[in-house]
Amino acid sequence: MRIFLLILLLLAYPLIAHGLIIYGIPNVAVILLISLGLFSIIPGLFAGARKKPDRLRILIYVVIVLWGFTNLVTSSFQVLFVPSVVINFVIAMVVAASLRKGATPMMEMIIRFNAVTELPGLVIREARILTLIWVVFFFAMATISLVLAILTDLATWSLFANVLYFVFLALFILITHGYTHFRYRKLGVQTSWQNAYKFIRMYASFSKTDQPLTGGRNE
Repeated sequence: MRIFLLILLLLAYPLIAHGLIIYGIPNVAVILLISLGLFSIIPGLFAGARKKPDRLRILIYVVIVLWGFTNLVTSSFQVLFVPSVVINFVIAMVVAASLRKGATPMMEMIIRFNAVTELPGLVIREARILTLIWVVFFFAMATISLVLAILTDLATWSLFANVLYFVFLALFILITHGYTHFRYRKLGVQTSWQNAYKFIRMYASFSKTDQPLTGGRNE
């Protein structure tokens, strides 16, 4: 329940923050960001020794919280730039790590999970290219957000980072979804939300246990 609520808050935060910025009360957006950071950190402190902490994620939240309190004292709003820039860079690095030698590219994992037949070499090569395209996308979004944060005003940056970014992300997901569905449909690729949810849960479990993800349902 806590995870669902956190995801809901994280999804709602960008639009709420943009509205607060547009109406001239970005300090409230900073308070909201601090609250989200605390909401993410505090339960992890009492999770127990059986759960391995995600140190990078906790570090990001701690930085956001401490920087946020500093911004409230100094009446500045730089902490608002952190999620858009840092999270996109981190996602880009995580996806890029799946391209290293001996690892399975992210898109290949997704395609394998949905396919009911063995993947031919052509599909595996294309999956690697698609993964690289996603790396470029996240790096580009992080870079654009950083440049806008430096060169433009807060409202302009927010329009991109809190609104247009999610439009671009949705379009990119739909394009990737459509491409893999129509190109690999003969492989029996299923693209239902149920399968996507199963994959996300399986990948999250893999991340926590550090065990290899074998992919397809036939294996």
